[in-house]
Amino acid sequence: MTSVLSSTGYLTLFLFLPVHYLTHRVYPAISDAPIHSFGPAELDYEFVKTGLQTWPLRSWLLYAGLVGCVALHSVEGISIITAAQNGKTFVSKSGRRLASLLVGIPAMAGLFLISREPVWALRSSVEGYVAAFSRSVVYRIL
Repeated sequence: MTSVLSSTGYLTLFLFLPVHYLTHRVYPAISDAPIHSFGPAELDYEFVKTGLQTWPLRSWLLYAGLVGCVALHSVEGISIITAAQNGKTFVSKSGRRLASLLVGIPAMAGLFLISREPVWALRSSVEGYVAAFSRSVVYRIL
């Protein structure tokens, strides 16, 4: 857990990815009221906007954590693979951080733009979205 590669990998695997998967796929598929089983085609940007506008701080922290950890993990992993193949690394530590920042900026910019738009879903859908988010311990307790 001392390297960036292992810590970002474990954080993604055991924290950010399970929360994201459960919140965006498992809980919306529950058929109980008021969720009524949203399918993947019904979980569009309105679902994400509802989460970002209803729970802004925790949603931003979770999305930034997921994007940041995946970007850092990818860049660190690529650096290790190229170093193993070539015998030396071509990118410094600060260069890897900059590369991971550049990888994560488009995703976070897209989330920012989505979060600024009004929610255009029906009230019943928004109630279902909120109920799906509320199934998660992260959104229910925090």
